Amino acid sequence: YVDAVADDDVTGAALDGSNVLTISEGTTDVTVDLSSLVDDADADATNEIQDLGSVLTEGNDAGGAAIANLADPTAAQDAATKAYVDAVADDDVTGAALDGSNVLTISEGTTDVTVDLSSLVDDADADPTNEYNTG
Repeated sequence: YVDAVADDDVTGAALDGSNVLTISEGTTDVTVDLSSLVDDADADATNEIQDLGSVLTEGNDAGGAAIANLADPTAAQDAATKAYVDAVADDDVTGAALDGSNVLTISEGTTDVTVDLSSLVDDADADPTNEYNTG
């Protein structure tokens, strides 16, 4: 019993900024200092990290920790998981060919890019069939 009366009606409870819990029953208040339960080196509530933005402004060293359960990105500046990048990344050149008219075709999956290399040919008539072979 808070006030030694068997009415069992707690009328209020409040935790203040210094970690003191006040339990009220009628006109009687009992306080409990909960400071020893705070696992905080400096016990300063104004410098606690509450969200990822705050964490990142504190420093960018994760200390080897992983970020798990990250959602797939939807905006240009969203973070992406390795699985997402591996699934959408198509950065493997699958072929390259130079045709008889000095056009280079570079293939990446189903996409082809062509580059006209004719300007690089040092040949007066640009006819590969009449070249003098010195080798």
